[in-house]
Amino acid sequence: MSTPRRLGGALLGAAMLGSLVWAGTANPASAAITDIKINEIESNDASGGPDWVELVNTSTTETIDISGLGIKDDNDSRTYTIPAGTTLGPGEFWTVDIDVVPNGFGLGSADMVRLYNGADLIDSYSWTGGHAATTFGRCPSGLGAFAVTASPTKGAVNDCSVATGVVVINEIESQGGSPDDWIEFKNIGDAPIDISGYVIRDNSDDHNYVVPTGTVIAPGGYWTVDIAEIPDSEGGFGLGGADAVRLYLPGGLVLVDSHSWTQHSPTSLGRCADGIGSFVHTTTPTKNAANTCPVPNVVVNEIVTNVTGTPDSIELYNNEDFEVDLSGYILKDDNDSRNLPLPAGSVIAPKGYLVFSEGNGFDFGLGNGDAARLVLPDGLTLVDGHTFPSHGAPSWGRCPDGTGDFVQTAGLTLGSANNCGSVTTPPTTPPPGQTLAPWPGGDQADALPLSFLEDSSGLDFQWDGTQGVLWAIDNGTGTLFKLNVTSDGQATPVAGWENGKRIRFIRDAGNPAADGPDAEGVTAGPDGFVYIASERDNSDKGINQNTILKVDPNKAGPDVVADQEWDITTALPAVTANTGIEAVEYIPDTELAGKLWDSSKGKAYDPADYPGHGDGLFFVAVEDNGVVYAFALNDDGTHALVGEFRPGLGGVMALDWDSVLGVLWTVCDDGCENASAQVTFNGTDTPGVDFFDAPQGLPVGNFEGFATATRELCSNGVRPVWWFQDGNEVDPLRTGTLPCEDPATTPVSTPPATTGPVSTPPATTTPVTTPGATPTATTGDDDDDDNDDDDRNNPPELPNTGGTNAMVGLWGLVALAGLGVAAVTRRHRG
Repeated sequence: MSTPRRLGGALLGAAMLGSLVWAGTANPASAAITDIKINEIESNDASGGPDWVELVNTSTTETIDISGLGIKDDNDSRTYTIPAGTTLGPGEFWTVDIDVVPNGFGLGSADMVRLYNGADLIDSYSWTGGHAATTFGRCPSGLGAFAVTASPTKGAVNDCSVATGVVVINEIESQGGSPDDWIEFKNIGDAPIDISGYVIRDNSDDHNYVVPTGTVIAPGGYWTVDIAEIPDSEGGFGLGGADAVRLYLPGGLVLVDSHSWTQHSPTSLGRCADGIGSFVHTTTPTKNAANTCPVPNVVVNEIVTNVTGTPDSIELYNNEDFEVDLSGYILKDDNDSRNLPLPAGSVIAPKGYLVFSEGNGFDFGLGNGDAARLVLPDGLTLVDGHTFPSHGAPSWGRCPDGTGDFVQTAGLTLGSANNCGSVTTPPTTPPPGQTLAPWPGGDQADALPLSFLEDSSGLDFQWDGTQGVLWAIDNGTGTLFKLNVTSDGQATPVAGWENGKRIRFIRDAGNPAADGPDAEGVTAGPDGFVYIASERDNSDKGINQNTILKVDPNKAGPDVVADQEWDITTALPAVTANTGIEAVEYIPDTELAGKLWDSSKGKAYDPADYPGHGDGLFFVAVEDNGVVYAFALNDDGTHALVGEFRPGLGGVMALDWDSVLGVLWTVCDDGCENASAQVTFNGTDTPGVDFFDAPQGLPVGNFEGFATATRELCSNGVRPVWWFQDGNEVDPLRTGTLPCEDPATTPVSTPPATTGPVSTPPATTTPVTTPGATPTATTGDDDDDDNDDDDRNNPPELPNTGGTNAMVGLWGLVALAGLGVAAVTRRHRG
């Protein structure tokens, strides 16, 4: 135990940030317990020393007993409890070598530290960009936001001195001397920067404005000066139509950054990408916020993949009436690790063409079923791209140039208009040579008299040992619903679930006003937890963020914070923010071993290759390319991409593992008239696929959820299935049927009841078709809308997917996988 030391100067207390469940006992000794703050974190000591966490008492008057407080990382199953008799005087520090004490744990490169008093969260800090070169610490010590310190100061005041040179001019508003003139600066470094005394000039050396004392910009933060409002006596000046902004170190001799222009911008001049790119006219001024960068209307126009004598090539076409400088932009295939920037001088003329080839603009080949994408210099924002199912024979090209759909051209025309004479039409659903069989169940798809919110998305069925349960998720609000269902397909909300429970990101635990996850899919795990697929944060709908959230549905509502999260964005292709993962499905290893093709290892899947992942895999479907990806979600918060495949549908919006038939249903929306494909894993890289039309009674609509009942709900040779329609608040849930095996030859076995975390009421004998309370309606849609924990102490596995967890209950194990992309246009609301 470290000896407490005193922090000089007055420190302020802070309010409790939020609460998460921890099975500990609250410390009632002090009402000022929230004055205890996490102050410094060592997660990867360069000298090989232990990971440690430092706390500080920010009270200036009170000694606080911190006995019994709990310290966690990002895993709720790991808690270190502070020993009895531990106190902190005003301003004192306390540290613990967190990975060497009993019940300790390591801190990874993408992890968090949380401090609890019983079930109440006192303080937390998380990071995702890797270990700090030194430590993460509050700057100023005890009070400020977390930053990368200049050096570790275990048990003492944080070293917050930082180097200069991380601040840049980021955005300029000039309107001919109006009061709206302002200059925005951004800290693009990893630590706070004090710019007190820096000098700001326009194009005249006689105009000098000295930045006031105490001006500190946090990492990634902004500071703006309203130049036109500064008196001339303090160095004020206006910004003209032909002018400049220059930033100098204190003393006004060393130039830090500058930008000049020849005419006023109709909006503002801003760096694109924010903080690092060149200056352009922004879409709209964004004072003290990230710049709104226009995406040029430049498209991938022709793709050559396998032509003798011609290297693999990507042709771009400029739809704009002005030239576009593509220097620093990045070309990618379906692999997001590509990061070679286009060379300086990569300028494309108005209505012109620009061709790049393997070895000249990109350093990879294009495969037989791949993608060609143009990405902004930030390496993340997609400008345009096309995913193709096979070699082009001779090429894939837009017809007409710049705006048309991709077809197989009649001849190569790199650098000029595409040959659209006699072309091969894009793939359809089903693909050529395949037939669309009639729906294998009943023709009816009856609407159930239930009202939900407007943005209905995922469905999943579960047999809990005594009762059929249907989980449903709304993407606009992230609200989870739980319904009891019967063998005739009828559904009624479980008591207490009439209005659902709103799912929250861990980072939003203390912010109930946050919009939360764009929850597109749901699946029940074998451990009593429910897993949610989110393609973005509804608080920032312009950013693609594919996340799987582990949720305990037994937690009291109305809001439920996720217990654990896996961000799989970097393992998937970069896509636009509203075309990410649309579905998630859990499939147990017993159904996959030796059958699913492991693309990463080039062989049939062996669960032993993925220690720590539990007893099954999670499948997700990406809307943009129609591909299904299988992931091992590890108990330490990491993940591994196991395999991927394409079912050949125009898009995959829903997934469901059918345990009766042993197939994965991949379901399209109205873009292919709600057709579906059954995928059968056969131990090869080409799974079997059978295509089916929708039931005659199912209207063509944006059905994004699909679920099949297990054998327990078989009655008279059939079992129910359900569809969930996005954009339809009234009666979005429909039910139909699929056949069962003959009960005379395949008896129904009812598993014994278990004590998993989720408990549901016994089955009702008279189905209720109208909920007791209708959820609050919303209007409109939302179109605009490595972690490497150390294993030094062998922390226990999380209960989320582990088969040996004592909390494992009997749950219907559902699976998810989606494949294939065809060039079918479809509407998507969520």
